[in-house]
Amino acid sequence: MKRPSAEDVRTRLIGLGERSVRKTYYPELKERLGELERFRALLNQASDAILVLDADALAFVDANETAARITRRPLQDILGATPGAVLDEGALRALAEVLGETAMGGKSGVREISAHILRADGEIVPCDLSLRVQGFESRRYVLVSARDISRRLADQRALSEREAYYKAVVESIDGEIFICDEECRIEFANARLTGRLGRDPRGEPCHKALHGLEKMCPWCAGGLVKDARTVSYEVQDKDTGRWSFVVQTPIRHANGRVSRQVLSWDVTPRKKMEERLRHQALHDPLTDLANRTLCLSRVAQALDDSRRMGGSSFALLFVDVDRFKTLNDSLGHGFGDALLRAVAGRLKNCVEEGDVVARYGGDEFLLLLSASPPRRAVRTAKGVLAAFRKDFEVERRAVRLSVSVGLVLVLPGEPGTAQDLLQSADIAMQRAKRRGGDRLQVFTPSMRDQARKRLVLENDMREGLATGQFHMAYQPIVSLKGGPRLSGLEALLRWNHPERGPIGPGEFVPVAEETGRIADLGRFALERACRDMARFRAEEPRAEALTLAVNVSGRQFNSSRFSDRVRRALEESGLPGERLRLEVTETAIMDNPELAAATLKRLKGLGVSIAVDDFGRGYSSLAYLRQLPLDCVKIDLTFVRRMLESAEDMEIVKAIINLAHNLDLAVVAEGVERREQQNLLMLLDCEFAQGFYYARPQDPDQTLKVIRDYAPAPRA
Repeated sequence: MKRPSAEDVRTRLIGLGERSVRKTYYPELKERLGELERFRALLNQASDAILVLDADALAFVDANETAARITRRPLQDILGATPGAVLDEGALRALAEVLGETAMGGKSGVREISAHILRADGEIVPCDLSLRVQGFESRRYVLVSARDISRRLADQRALSEREAYYKAVVESIDGEIFICDEECRIEFANARLTGRLGRDPRGEPCHKALHGLEKMCPWCAGGLVKDARTVSYEVQDKDTGRWSFVVQTPIRHANGRVSRQVLSWDVTPRKKMEERLRHQALHDPLTDLANRTLCLSRVAQALDDSRRMGGSSFALLFVDVDRFKTLNDSLGHGFGDALLRAVAGRLKNCVEEGDVVARYGGDEFLLLLSASPPRRAVRTAKGVLAAFRKDFEVERRAVRLSVSVGLVLVLPGEPGTAQDLLQSADIAMQRAKRRGGDRLQVFTPSMRDQARKRLVLENDMREGLATGQFHMAYQPIVSLKGGPRLSGLEALLRWNHPERGPIGPGEFVPVAEETGRIADLGRFALERACRDMARFRAEEPRAEALTLAVNVSGRQFNSSRFSDRVRRALEESGLPGERLRLEVTETAIMDNPELAAATLKRLKGLGVSIAVDDFGRGYSSLAYLRQLPLDCVKIDLTFVRRMLESAEDMEIVKAIINLAHNLDLAVVAEGVERREQQNLLMLLDCEFAQGFYYARPQDPDQTLKVIRDYAPAPRA
């Protein structure tokens, strides 16, 4: 066998070594290379840029793909590059510092800063930078980790812009805004709130800092913070009286905590305005008393209280000022308003604390006496009457007034409504007024039935005027001088009801006066009587010398337009003014003497004569009557009818006739029913008489026949 050569042996040995190495170390090397590749793959997928800097050579020896992407450089351009090519000045200073520390101490160092990575295109990338020095086999390396914070900074800028915008909005809102935590302590307050408080309220309880309250506000106390509900309410500061309108909205945090944003507006001016409007809605603007609405509400409350167990009685007074319209018309509405204010003040002095004084309307007032037994109610009502018998000083004038008072006593548990009580008090007051005023009338149930009948009568009266149910009748007036002879006619209004038949003036005239319908009736009577008398004169010459007497109500006479209506009636009928005599009660004249004097003067200018009706029943001032342009007086029939049986009435008749003659006034005696009465009047020198002794009132056709038979023939 040939021996191998030395070269063959060497070759064989090398082959055996290679096979041994391949067999022994290659698998381990391959595995480590795989791990290195996997680590590289993970390193390249990292979101942070990672670079390895040889601290001694000051050159980068490794970098991941993220570093290449951030720097906009190929990986081969990074390897071998100096730190200044990639890091800005701030990062370089930090690098120098950390390398210096490790060089001196021999320890590894770390720096974490915010800096910039320099891109290949010259742009810079803001990053959070970590510099970590590590030693390896006697060499130092710096592991540079850079996280791109461009988006975060952009978000922060956007957030800052939103915060600035929000702050601008918050500060521009015309209100106070703050945020409270779950313990109701203020975390944030806008400038408007801190400016008003004069301090920073953060950390203070909101109810104490904002509203001066010792207890939590309703929203906090109600647990609505945790319920995460939005609510609004109004709250008043107990120290300053300031009203706030508050809107509270929950703020849910990611950690489950719930705070609240609160918007608060000062609504004190609005609340004051609401209070003024509420006061105006429930109070009379002239007197500042409670008005009808508020009084009725209080009456209803008093009724409810009286019906409860242990309720008490109370009373309602309806007060009407007598003759107020006359004063108002004659002295002016300004004076009337001042007088009403004085009336309100006097009424308030008549009641006790807890009672209500209200103006019902016009010259009518209500007094609600709460928890008032009947005895106290009557005492108070009489006190009102007494208080008004003292003069009022208004605009340097002394004015004497009186009132008519209706009283309703309400016992515990009594049925009815507030409106029912008011109506009852009004009915009683009207009864007091019909009886002459200046008196008290306590309501009784029977008055309500009478009031209903009067209401029916009023409605029928209105319909009667519209449908011609009213007509005129005429009663002769006889001259007693030179023997009885016809000298005139008195026009008397009559009502022929389609169902009830004739209704006497004693029944419908008081209702007409009370309701104001008397003005319409009086106008009808005046115009119809003038037309009838003009017809009598046209058809019968004997009527030309006769005088027509027409009754005038106080409401008519005290109207500022009355003389114009008389003039119109004369012009439309063609009746001469000298043939018309108006009969006015002395009460109507004395209600408003100044207006009466002016009215009488205008009437005399029309040629009309004036008679004082029912003389002796009123309260005339004789001295004042002397100054008025009057022509005659009429003696009330009650005196004439009784003068033969009553010496007192006889003296009254005699005194009236003498007084009238002293004043150059003629006298007409009403109610003559017997020849003896006529003869006595002739002896007393009475000029005229009328009554059933001569004739009853007759319709126009019968009256025309009487004129033809009994009126003196006209002189040739």
